[in-house]
Amino acid sequence: MQEEVKSSADKIESSIRPLLDSGCKQFLKLIESRKDGFKKLKLLAGVVNSVTHSEAVWHETEKSCRYWQLDQTEGPLRTKKRLENCMLNVNPRHLRNNSPQETQRKGHASSIVNERPGFLKYVFETTLVPSNFSLSTMSISRACLDDRDHSNNIFSCNRILPYCEISGEVLLSDVNLSFYSNNSTSIASSAFNSAVIGSNSSENFVWPYTSIREIHERLYSLKECAIEIFFTSGLSCMLAFEDRKNRDVFHRELLELHLPNLVKGEILEESLRAWSSGYLTNFAYLTAVNKFAGRSSNDLMQYPVFPFVLCDYESSTLNLQNPAIYRDLAKPVSAELGERADL
Repeated sequence: MQEEVKSSADKIESSIRPLLDSGCKQFLKLIESRKDGFKKLKLLAGVVNSVTHSEAVWHETEKSCRYWQLDQTEGPLRTKKRLENCMLNVNPRHLRNNSPQETQRKGHASSIVNERPGFLKYVFETTLVPSNFSLSTMSISRACLDDRDHSNNIFSCNRILPYCEISGEVLLSDVNLSFYSNNSTSIASSAFNSAVIGSNSSENFVWPYTSIREIHERLYSLKECAIEIFFTSGLSCMLAFEDRKNRDVFHRELLELHLPNLVKGEILEESLRAWSSGYLTNFAYLTAVNKFAGRSSNDLMQYPVFPFVLCDYESSTLNLQNPAIYRDLAKPVSAELGERADL
């Protein structure tokens, strides 16, 4: 019985394979024929960005980003202090009635606040891909690669952000690490977002290997399946794979590439000795402990934590030499005072 089932499955597979191969060949042929169009669109996005930014001649204030949010760029000791312009992508149910934003939203069909057509967006209307044709992330990625850059391997994964997950594919090419979202079904929309709204608002990114500074394995959803990459610019990226095996293969292949600025050999004991000797502040040491413990600002479930060490919040002055002002770290905060103190 088992042999018959296996034989039937082999026959079905052999009959379907030619159809799949034929479809893939037609698909790749279509993408290759439109490769020049993708590259021209990419160049056009750069031109639009140069004439529509806040200091340019065609900048329109009413159609630009008028709100502010915390920039994801990390400074010294992994602190985030810089602000960046943004659109107010807040669900209307979180706004107060009769607020300026709520008033502005009325009359618009969109449920997202301040979602308006941007200046020169019509330029990106394109017929590079037929409307009834499904364009995969892999094909977009290959079409957008530079002539000098060639894709070596592609991995399916999710990009983890504090507010969402973005499914897509990460590419290891000759000179760049790239991530392309599965949500970017419209090349025109992706190009417009990158050019006018800004690269930080785009779901896709391309980083040269020379910008990779640190690589750390991470847990995600209590599984050993993620990796976090830190760049010299201060930005970071957390990628979660299907399982540990895929994560380890990606990590191994990434380390085999030429990463000239990668920091190797940093261990917690070195930070401990530097802190004990007074070369590191308490904040710097706790930041290092959080990093080595696998905590990340990209994942709210594993956000960095800092302990409460004081118990006296009423005195106008504190004597740091007095042991009474410090918590008993053997107990949780909830058991420090009140009825639970003696439990």
